[in-house]
Amino acid sequence: MRAYRVAGAPALDHPLVRVGTDDDSPRGDEIAHCLAWTTSGAGRKALTAVHLDPAAREENVRLDPGHVADQLNAYRAAHPELRVEVVFDVSRSMAEDSKLTGARAALDEALGHLGGKARYQLRVFPTGEDGEGSALRDGPWRATGTKKLGLGPGDVNKDRQADLVSVLGTVRGDIAAAKAADRSTPGDEAPHQYAVLLVTPGDYREGKRPQLGALADVAARLGRVEGAPVHVVATRPEGCAAGHEADTVAQNSGGGCTRLGPGLAAALSRTVTALDEGEG
Repeated sequence: MRAYRVAGAPALDHPLVRVGTDDDSPRGDEIAHCLAWTTSGAGRKALTAVHLDPAAREENVRLDPGHVADQLNAYRAAHPELRVEVVFDVSRSMAEDSKLTGARAALDEALGHLGGKARYQLRVFPTGEDGEGSALRDGPWRATGTKKLGLGPGDVNKDRQADLVSVLGTVRGDIAAAKAADRSTPGDEAPHQYAVLLVTPGDYREGKRPQLGALADVAARLGRVEGAPVHVVATRPEGCAAGHEADTVAQNSGGGCTRLGPGLAAALSRTVTALDEGEG
């Protein structure tokens, strides 16, 4: 494969394979624009400058099944199917100011923007003493659109505060196990892409200092070792301020942080759409 930088050429994504969508007109317009430019005076001049013949046609085009399969596998590798683990804090602070219901509604809307082959599962925490323990509520890897997140004010554990370090370690175990299952599946050339959506006030527990060092370590392992960035919904007043728990998790995992508020649903929808399209 040879690549050329042609000054002035309109942007066009690499056509590994034609992809159909509900509304194909934007991509069709993009292709038409690029083709029109190549035959214009400016386009011909730019192509000639890099020694490309604007009138040239590709010869010996391979349309055998093996070549088509290679193209599809290349596309699958570039756009792996998404698996999202939603990790929802149900500690006592989530009962304040309708935090739980607001965050749940935003997540329901965001998950509705995932593609048809994407999957998610819901883990809630804490379930044990001292803020530790968690439970897989919906899983494993439920198809999107089949069910709303089954959470309500009655799920809040009003007597406990959450240990965020502990649950992120469990989440890493979930994803490591799922990736191992990917590798053992015959004929699966393109492992799934994993990500985490975390809703939490933070890991603060009364009488104990925030565990920023431990949080940075487990978040880095999720992002760098497992390839699963953590996108945090911060429900505390300080939100995503630098040096706090939400920011520490997001930054060290390669994810992002969004504060609970009126714009949360739209922000999360943009996040999951970008993840589903392989944009990181």
